[in-house]
Amino acid sequence: MKRLWLILFSIFGLILTFNLVKELLRFPQARQRLKEAERQLEQVKLKNLQLKQEKQLFLTSEHLEREIRNKLMMGKRNEAMVILPEEVLNQAASLSADQTEVLTELPVWRQWWELFK
Repeated sequence: MKRLWLILFSIFGLILTFNLVKELLRFPQARQRLKEAERQLEQVKLKNLQLKQEKQLFLTSEHLEREIRNKLMMGKRNEAMVILPEEVLNQAASLSADQTEVLTELPVWRQWWELFK
């Protein structure tokens, strides 16, 4: 009878030891997952803050007025509007960085001249 209890107790101890070792081996992986989750949480918090700031910007009356005027192609009273053809916009967008730097060093009237030349 004592021998049966000893065998059962030994089997129970082996199972317990096996499970403990298995959990200890998984611990570093769990720590790594936790660090990754914390890093992702910080990124999401930062993105959330940026989105809240953008939302506040979009809700200002100046932004709403500008968007409405741009979408409806309207201007304020006594405001001159310049409408450029698509090809001119595409040409200006395709300027390389060094050409842009050269243009910004020129006087404003010369930049317009270069644009429409």
